[in-house]
Amino acid sequence: MCDEEGEDDCCACCPRVYQDRCFVITVLTQMAIGIVSYWMIIILPWKWYNSVFGLLHILALHTTYALMLTAYFKTMYTPAGRVPAGWAPPGITEEETEQAKMRARVGPSLPKKITDFYRHRWCRDCNAFKPPRAHHCRDLGHCVPRIDHYCPWVYNAVSFKNHKFFLQFLLYASVSLVYFLVMVIVRVVYEIRYTAPLLQRGQLLFTLQEIILVVLNMALTLPVTIGIVSLFVFQVSIVLENMTSYEEVTYKRYKRIAKRTRVQDWSWFFDFGWKQNISQLMGPSMLDWLIPQTPEHIRTGDGCSFKTHQFGQAPPPTKTVEGTEAPAVKRKPRVDTSSS
Repeated sequence: MCDEEGEDDCCACCPRVYQDRCFVITVLTQMAIGIVSYWMIIILPWKWYNSVFGLLHILALHTTYALMLTAYFKTMYTPAGRVPAGWAPPGITEEETEQAKMRARVGPSLPKKITDFYRHRWCRDCNAFKPPRAHHCRDLGHCVPRIDHYCPWVYNAVSFKNHKFFLQFLLYASVSLVYFLVMVIVRVVYEIRYTAPLLQRGQLLFTLQEIILVVLNMALTLPVTIGIVSLFVFQVSIVLENMTSYEEVTYKRYKRIAKRTRVQDWSWFFDFGWKQNISQLMGPSMLDWLIPQTPEHIRTGDGCSFKTHQFGQAPPPTKTVEGTEAPAVKRKPRVDTSSS
């Protein structure tokens, strides 16, 4: 059996493993039902395979479906990552290390001032430093860099390494689900409107098989569509501000502190504009945003350091191209930092 803290991979007898696998099977079953129903309700009755218009619809849906499946499996099978062994903030002193350990032993406390954000963090479970944006995942049993959340539906943690694929899965799933619902409604409205004389003669507009498929799909697809689209909108909203689900609560706390202490021009510590925020997660080009492929900076990075705004404290010296120290800038700087 697995202990409460968990291991890197849970043993096969762990109930949580069976539960998460059931979630995955549920998702794949829903996908299979959706594509089969689309053929049974839309393509075959209207014989779309015999027209250019129909073939374009088939190509568009199946391309979106293939991208959705690719993004889903990449979210599942891309390792969430872990903090490199022995990682420590650059230039950390023994005194600062002891202070971080002391705060960890006391337990988490709510921030009281803006500069609390930059304090170094220590993980009691891993007995090691916790990089900025990293959190301990009890499902995986170790700290995960820039973790968004653990998702049982993908049987993995959504993190620095696979958050892009998770967002793409939500995008293509939302498009596919909305398209499918619209086409089912169009089919029903079309049949009622143009085959009304058959109904007046007591003939069914749909076969019994089609009626069952329509009712079943509307009952299953509508709530799933609402849930997936809502989650996608939420994820986009936090990605645009370079936040994770964990950090959304932290953002609200520091926003209140900034307002109370009158910090000028305050913004989220990692927010550098929507385009740069998206590029940091999805890649530099719009094609990267759509294709389920790992960006180079994520493939080679460890997720332990991020460009960060500095508020309420003097910024560390920046480096010029030649490696010499440049004078500190008085305005709000944008520098790389490893403090949290």
